[in-house]
Amino acid sequence: MSLLSRFFYKRPPDGLLEFIDRVYIFDSCFSTEVLPHGIYSLYLQEIIRDLHEENPDSSFLAFNFRDGDKRSQFANTLRESEITVIEYPRHYESCPILPLSLLQHFLRVCNHWLSLPSQNVILLHCERGGWPLLAFLLSCVLIFQKIQTGEQKTLEIVHREAPKGFIQLLSAMNPLPSQLRYLQYVSRRNILPEWPPDERALSLDCLILRAVPSFDSVNGCRPLVRVFGRSFLGKKGGPTEMLFSMPRKKSLRHYRQGDCDVIKIDVQCLVQGDVVLECVHQELDPEKEVMMFRIMFNTAFIRSNILMLNSDDVDILWDSKERYPRNFRAEVLFCDVESVSPVRQPTRALNGEMKGGLPIEAFERVQELFSGIEWAEGGEDAAILLLKELSENSLQGKLRKVVKDGGGIRMPLMSATESEEEEEGLVSDNERSQSNLSVGDGASNNACGETPSVNGIAASPSLPPPVAPPPPPPPPRGPVSAPPPPPPPPTASTRSTRPPPPPPPPPPPGSNTNNARSSAAAATAAARAAPKAPPPPPPPPRAGAPPPPPPPPPPAPPRAGPPPPPPPPRAPPSKGPPPPPPPKKGPGPPQPPKPPGSGPPPPPSLGRGRPLPLSKGRGCTQNNIPPKKAPLKPLHWVKVTRAMQGSLWADSQKPEAQSKAPEIDFNELESLFSTAVVTDKTGLGKAGPRRGSGINKPEIVHLVDMRRANNCEIMLTKIKMPLPDMINAILALDATVLDNDQVENLIKFCPTKEEMEMLRNYNGNKEMLGKCEQFFLELMRVPRVESKLRVFAFRISFSTQVEDLRANLTTINSASREIKESAKLRQIMQTILTLGNALNQGTARGSAVGFRLDSLLKLSDTRARNNKLTLMHYLCKLIAEKMPELLDFDKDLIHLEAASKIQLKLVAEEMQAVNKGLEKVEQELTASDNDGAISIGFRKALKSFLDTAEADVRSLIALYSEVGRSADSLAQYFGEDPARCPFEQVTSILLLFVNMFKKSREENARFAEAEKKKLEKEAMQEKKGWNHT
Repeated sequence: MSLLSRFFYKRPPDGLLEFIDRVYIFDSCFSTEVLPHGIYSLYLQEIIRDLHEENPDSSFLAFNFRDGDKRSQFANTLRESEITVIEYPRHYESCPILPLSLLQHFLRVCNHWLSLPSQNVILLHCERGGWPLLAFLLSCVLIFQKIQTGEQKTLEIVHREAPKGFIQLLSAMNPLPSQLRYLQYVSRRNILPEWPPDERALSLDCLILRAVPSFDSVNGCRPLVRVFGRSFLGKKGGPTEMLFSMPRKKSLRHYRQGDCDVIKIDVQCLVQGDVVLECVHQELDPEKEVMMFRIMFNTAFIRSNILMLNSDDVDILWDSKERYPRNFRAEVLFCDVESVSPVRQPTRALNGEMKGGLPIEAFERVQELFSGIEWAEGGEDAAILLLKELSENSLQGKLRKVVKDGGGIRMPLMSATESEEEEEGLVSDNERSQSNLSVGDGASNNACGETPSVNGIAASPSLPPPVAPPPPPPPPRGPVSAPPPPPPPPTASTRSTRPPPPPPPPPPPGSNTNNARSSAAAATAAARAAPKAPPPPPPPPRAGAPPPPPPPPPPAPPRAGPPPPPPPPRAPPSKGPPPPPPPKKGPGPPQPPKPPGSGPPPPPSLGRGRPLPLSKGRGCTQNNIPPKKAPLKPLHWVKVTRAMQGSLWADSQKPEAQSKAPEIDFNELESLFSTAVVTDKTGLGKAGPRRGSGINKPEIVHLVDMRRANNCEIMLTKIKMPLPDMINAILALDATVLDNDQVENLIKFCPTKEEMEMLRNYNGNKEMLGKCEQFFLELMRVPRVESKLRVFAFRISFSTQVEDLRANLTTINSASREIKESAKLRQIMQTILTLGNALNQGTARGSAVGFRLDSLLKLSDTRARNNKLTLMHYLCKLIAEKMPELLDFDKDLIHLEAASKIQLKLVAEEMQAVNKGLEKVEQELTASDNDGAISIGFRKALKSFLDTAEADVRSLIALYSEVGRSADSLAQYFGEDPARCPFEQVTSILLLFVNMFKKSREENARFAEAEKKKLEKEAMQEKKGWNHT
């Protein structure tokens, strides 16, 4: 087909490139040259003239992407040729993306125009520098029309059509991350019942940067944040404006990688719809700045009020990738407008103006004890925050192969329902297309006023038509060649039944496939019946007893009189005269002699060399062996299937030799050589020896890799429930039947695409498949079973995960509140300040109004002149003597130890996991609407879970934002910078100080006890000396 498409390919006119069928791009879009005004008009007129000559019956619609509000030269030129032109802005706040309302308008108009009965043509043009936007819109068309899947792969395929390095030449920043985000918005059109969803009004709370980018010589940056978008109070479709901007000033905060790991910037800005957030680095000169990164998003798709992005998810300069640490992450936190908190009062810092410590007179002996002591300088510890990197889809394929395969695209651009609805909304009179439509930033659905419902296009019917299942081998070859023709007729019939709409999607398999299946089933039944045709003579074995085979009762032939003479059971030689041994085809003429030893052995091979039920090639010795009840260890010999005349095996076939064969005790043989423990579930006397059909039971068919199949069977033995019950538990999301570990194991053993295709193409008896294959077939009954299992696993672990997160966040809030509200800790800090000023009196370190928090750890490093006492021991002794009520200040800090074990980076990662999981739940809920009756219970259970889960996550996000503010205010309470002294460092220092204080207090008690005993001992010795004298 591809060869024919090359021969019959219709080359587009010069100056145009064919994107997909009836969609052309002007080649000037791939050039940076600007043609003079007159030459440019001639260039366009010549292209349009050639296009009219090649498509005389077609109507044309052109799209142009330009700057400014005036009508472009392109529109004026095409207007002279009576071609309608719709113009769009080339960017949105310097980002080459259309806002979602204009993007929806563009896609709807294209979809409707191409779905009209006439051969309409679309022309795409962009002014100089507009290729980045045009490439994004072409990718949206492929996704929207379901011509291509995979957002990143589609975007890269389209950009690859331009000259290498063309996008870098036109755009200083890499716009692919934001374009990919909006492409994902477009792809959700296929799963959301209403697209695009309503734009939420949110308050952009703050921006958190984890890991500091390097934009200056000291590996730091001065971030300045701006937010652009539509005014929250303005009318819909109004112009965009700057919603927030940090002030430009020389004193803008500078962050360095060695000093801090987290940058938090409060924004507190109301946003709605399409938003562009810019973060720039300000040089020492406030007029100079460098763009750090840019984010464009739409609030309609913000889940759980949080947006977490790494360096691959933000627009950055092309050559600045190495400026961002590997663990860099940007977190944008939102809150609902109705829950916006009032402006917070500044945190009151702990400084020297606070009173409550001991007066300076209390330290009259401190200079004598600690004179000449230097305080050691130490570094600061910083919490290291990590980032989970998000993987992107791999890139592959070429656009030409996608859009030109088969020589002309015939794929469903729109369902019949959509085309009928939209025909009424858009002007279909192609002859009256002289007026130009100008679409600005505020235009929204003005040329396509309807909002057509998006009908889901089922993709499953496209699977059966390719090849009908081949019938089994036994039947003649006629039916095998017949199945291929059925696929074409269904398409022809469906097209004849639906003439009005455009080409429909591939139809479901028609009656031909059912006939093929029924014929295949009939052939399979015939194949099974065929091997059983030879052994019809031996029906008596099922009725007669094993040891005494008297005259067979059901012999059909009328010659039943001669057989009675052989009454003895084990006397085959006596039966020799009636049937002569030479005839090989004994089953035909000599039908009366049915006993085992009477007839010669026919060819013993059946299937894989298995003997026939009756003629085993061993005469009566085979009939005397009862059926195997347990598998035996095999004897690995080489079997002889045909005995040579005059050989030992030919002689053994004679009745005289068969009578000499010893009788084998099969029960003893099973007990000695069975591969498993023999369990006798049936009685020995109930036709045991005659049930030879059990030996001929077909082998279990294994289609899956044996190692994977064995592991799957081991997993299933641990679940211990029938497969239908397990599927019902999955669809009901019943956590009481399956736990999280079992669901995770089921996810590991979901069938792959290759395994599913293999099972679909299997035409044999499916009851003979192995347990793993049966399990896969059961799972294949459920659409997207792996996605449903992942949603099930998330639903099981959700409550525990949320409770753990809530407990951690509550602990952080409680610890921050306890520390700031502890009056005893405040007095101790004031006492330490006074003690330090007493030691440093008269030096540069004296007269301090406060001290850094890590100075608390230096109290144990400063020793007295006797090297036995430290400043911490002295502090404990002083407080015990002067203010003993402060000694138990640690009882005010109940949650300090628990909070010190919590890392905010792990909390952020768990929040991201919950947010991503909730997005997957919503996607699966929407996709399951097209599953049919099998997913009714699943949708009901999932909808109930989603309603409660969204409320829990929103409250969790609000608590997460509150925790961030509490953590920052805790550092500010001690006069520290939250960026340089994060929450983890504050709590760890305070916990160490509390433990050191307790230890020093206990040591003081031991020292006092030892001193007391020493004095008592000296007093005793002195008393003895006086008595001696």
